[in-house]
Order: sequence, then structure tokens, then C-alpha cells
Amino acid sequence: MAVGTHRPSYDHPSKSSVMGLLAAAIGIRRSEDGKHKKLAEAYNFAVLVNYPGTFF
Repeated sequence: MAVGTHRPSYDHPSKSSVMGLLAAAIGIRRSEDGKHKKLAEAYNFAVLVNYPGTFF
């Protein structure tokens, strides 16, 4: 379940969304805050937006 009731969208992925997908892919549960912190501290990334998304 997502935290909060309003989840805004952007034309590019946020760091938290990418880290959340990566964490889920390697088996880290949402409740494992320490593992999420270590993962976020261990990796950096950049996003190139060639064509921003369109909101409906």
C-alpha cells in the first residue's frame, strides 16, 4: 500500500520510485528501512528525459 492518499506524477521517475523498484526486485520489503537506506546510499543514478510524458 502506498503511503499517503495523493501520489503526484512527473515526466521522469523519482529517486524513491527507482530505488523502490530495485529494492523490490532484490527482495527488500517495505518495512526493512535499514536495508532501504543502505541501498540508497550505495547507488547513484541519472535520468535522461528525451521525451517527457503526457498527463491525461
